[in-house]
Amino acid sequence: MLLRRLCNKFGICGSALDWIASFLHGRVQPVFYRGRLLYKLELLFDVPQGSVLGSISFTELFYVISACGFVAHEYADDTQVYISTPASDHWHDEMPE
Repeated sequence: MLLRRLCNKFGICGSALDWIASFLHGRVQPVFYRGRLLYKLELLFDVPQGSVLGSISFTELFYVISACGFVAHEYADDTQVYISTPASDHWHDEMPE
C-alpha cells in the first residue's frame, strides 16, 4: 500500500520506487532466548523506525482518522485516537441517589 501511495500520490516510480521497495522487503527481526538466536521473523508490515517513510504513512492515517470523526495525537512512535463528547450527553434525567 505504501509503495502504491508513493507512486500515485508523490510521483516516486521506476528505479527510485524499486530502491525503496528493496529497503522494505526482506527485513527480519532476530529472536533471541538466553543469549541464543532461536529464529528470524520476516517483517511483513511497517517501516523501519526513524525512517521518513513512517511520516508519510502517518500523514495518511490522520486523514482517515479525521474522516471518521475522531481526533488523533501523535508523539514519537505513539499514536492515540480518541473522541470527546460533552458530559451532558452522559447524564440521564434521573440521577442515582
